[in-house]
Amino acid sequence: MNSTLSHSLLISGAAKPIRCGLLIAILAAAPARTEPVSPELRDALLKAYPEHLAQIEGNTLFWRDGSSMPLDDNEGEKSPFDWLEKPDIADMFRYPYPAGEEPRPPNENSDPGRARPHGFFVKMYGDCRKDGIKSHLVEIVWLPTIAAQRLKVTRINGVAECPSSGFLGHMSV
Repeated sequence: MNSTLSHSLLISGAAKPIRCGLLIAILAAAPARTEPVSPELRDALLKAYPEHLAQIEGNTLFWRDGSSMPLDDNEGEKSPFDWLEKPDIADMFRYPYPAGEEPRPPNENSDPGRARPHGFFVKMYGDCRKDGIKSHLVEIVWLPTIAAQRLKVTRINGVAECPSSGFLGHMSV
């Protein structure tokens, strides 16, 4: 993910009560929030999963099978606990990966990649508690020169074929 992408995509609500007239003036002057993720993130999401995702319009993600789901649950800025426990798709992009930077521990309450919206990933990869995913699994040897542990991983989106990208580390299929 591009390190120049926004750290936060959610807009928090007003912190103090505002008189009704002032609130109406502010809302009228503010641009409508129609896109829960930036155009760059929208394009990256569609590019990452081209076999599954068709398009994004406003707050709606359309899948190639004709189904759809919201990108943002419109709950505003979430606490770190809620961000992990109840993430939406937009929450996945709250903290960018520090691409190209020297590895370092993340800042407090900042953990790129940890927000995983359950519904999105079950739709994408299937429910591991059901038999439907078994036909997509292939056995790999994880870290063959260190641990030589045999794992089953999915073929969906090329996950099992990613040893050279570093996605699964050093492995053999």
